[in-house]
Amino acid sequence: MFKIRKNAFRFTVMVLLILMTVLSFAAPVSAADATNYTYTITENGEWGRSQDAYVVSAILMKNETLSKPQDIFVKNGSIYVADTGNSRIVIQDIKSGEIRSVGGEYLSAPSGVYVTEEGSIYVADTGAAAVFKLSAEGELLKSYERPTTVTFGQKTQYVPSKIAVNPSGILYVVSEGSFNGIVQLNQEGEFLGYFGYNNNPMTIAEYLQDMLFTENQKKMLFNRVPYSFYNLAMDGKGVVYSITQAAEGNALKKHNIAGSNLFFDNMLDEPNFVDVALGSYGQIYTITQTGLLFEYSTTGLILFSLGGLAIANERNGLITTATGVAADESGNVYILDGERGLIHVLCPTEFAADVHRAMDHYDNGHYEESRRLWEQIALTSGRGYMVEEYIASCLFQQQEYEQAAKHYRIAGDRVGYSEAYWQIRNKQSTIVLPYVFGAILIMGAFYIWWRSYRKKHPPMPKEHTGFARDMRLMCGVIRHPLDSFYAIRREGAGHIGTATLIYVMAYAVFVCNFILRGFIVSTHTPENTSLMYVSVLYLIPVILFVLSNFLVGEINESEGRFKDIYIATAYVMSPFVVIMPFIVVISHFMTLAESRLLTLVCAVIYAWVFILLVIAIKEIHAFTVSGLIKNLLITVFLMAVIILSCSVIGMFWDQLIDFVLSIIKEVKYRVS
Repeated sequence: MFKIRKNAFRFTVMVLLILMTVLSFAAPVSAADATNYTYTITENGEWGRSQDAYVVSAILMKNETLSKPQDIFVKNGSIYVADTGNSRIVIQDIKSGEIRSVGGEYLSAPSGVYVTEEGSIYVADTGAAAVFKLSAEGELLKSYERPTTVTFGQKTQYVPSKIAVNPSGILYVVSEGSFNGIVQLNQEGEFLGYFGYNNNPMTIAEYLQDMLFTENQKKMLFNRVPYSFYNLAMDGKGVVYSITQAAEGNALKKHNIAGSNLFFDNMLDEPNFVDVALGSYGQIYTITQTGLLFEYSTTGLILFSLGGLAIANERNGLITTATGVAADESGNVYILDGERGLIHVLCPTEFAADVHRAMDHYDNGHYEESRRLWEQIALTSGRGYMVEEYIASCLFQQQEYEQAAKHYRIAGDRVGYSEAYWQIRNKQSTIVLPYVFGAILIMGAFYIWWRSYRKKHPPMPKEHTGFARDMRLMCGVIRHPLDSFYAIRREGAGHIGTATLIYVMAYAVFVCNFILRGFIVSTHTPENTSLMYVSVLYLIPVILFVLSNFLVGEINESEGRFKDIYIATAYVMSPFVVIMPFIVVISHFMTLAESRLLTLVCAVIYAWVFILLVIAIKEIHAFTVSGLIKNLLITVFLMAVIILSCSVIGMFWDQLIDFVLSIIKEVKYRVS
């Protein structure tokens, strides 16, 4: 017993040293300071420098003394600014530079402005709690105050902050604090309904509250309401684009006629967007309050990011507090700096112009022209995510599925790769299936013959060696776990050497499952994954469980020996070792929809392993049900304590080494 305890102590020390070594490699990661350089997504899926997409060409309205302007709109060669603090709309002719203002006698605190093709100016005024329609000359034509219909809601507040109008004359009004959606009004001011919606996912705590709390208790809690829309834009066809703050992954939406989001969930965006605008090629511009400009394609694909926050000095292109963004027909982008009261004008470079032309070719169905242009862009700017994605999409539309799948894989687009592979597999199935069916028939006929032959000529019984018997025990654990674990404890089945081999096999399968899965279901590759990291993920839980369970058993004076726990834990992994290699192979031949079945199978395997572990611990220690639960809970607790202790020690490892070294130096100094 003393020998076992001594070995366990050595094992514990080894685990602690491993954990401290791993933790010592950890280093804090800091984000790069924002600049006005252009960034795009690289092939590795990370932000990287690219050619400049835009350069600052002008600074407008420096001398106009704008006061806290909240919105900007560009239409028909003029810039319209909602000068909130001065209660007016400022208009500047882009060519002549002439500046005038309208609405001063009607407006209170204008925060949103929209101009139609006919030149009518719609203003959302938070101070007056109304929307005003002005003529091009500034004459008041109509006001849209709070709807009086019952369907609007008696307690629903109406504080218009942003406005857009579709070609049919329907008003889309963003109202502050309105959780029902965007307010729709006709030209007469009649309420038509709410447009669009935001989901507010429930947290785990909220799920538990919903399950456990009474109705009275739920009423006392803060009511869960969806996020309210913050801003919107509209293209020439009346398609609505919206911004929702705090909704990371769903901040930018493109709505269909029913109000549903056409963009994919968890797209690359920011939770602090303040405005959205549309370019002449359908590209989408968004701006954060800190001045980061994002440009998206018509499908929501990220193209560029640039700009940033002006901290130390007032640098052109860097923003103090961004409040609006707009674009004109020439591709120029206008960013409204609400704090400084001026407008930054960004002019597209030749690089950005090529990207826009290539994107336009694709949107209009000119796939060959688009692909050629993207290939030219790749020669000068590199083959980043944007380039690879568009080249893949062009190839897919041209039915060149093998090449499309290759580029989708480089771009990391699993949806596109799945669709391309589906087409490849359908094409190949007509050739391969006859051979597959033929092979199955031959194998079936051979199996029937073999069974018949064995019945007539049964094999001579033979004694299995120790190793063969131990390996057959793996099948026994899968088929008859109770008998197998009983044999390990009472009959001495299994050996430490065989168990160690199973641990090694499980480790190899774990590594393969981690980094060698098919592209559709894998999030790791050998290139971007450290073998040490994978090893730690496998070894630490296994070692800690065996050690902790043994120590807990020793404290409770259970029957389980260290040898039995070590061997039984190895055999617990039998389903994982036997089945998971087939899962890894099959994952290379599955589409995205089929991968859900693969995920289910993996979940079943892990649940199977857990059940076998519970059975093993019960049989090895001869526990009752209550004793089993107590043992497992204490084991998990001890594992957590060891990990926490090692983490704390790892955090102060360098300081500890420095302290020891300083003591040694002090001792040497005093001795000398």
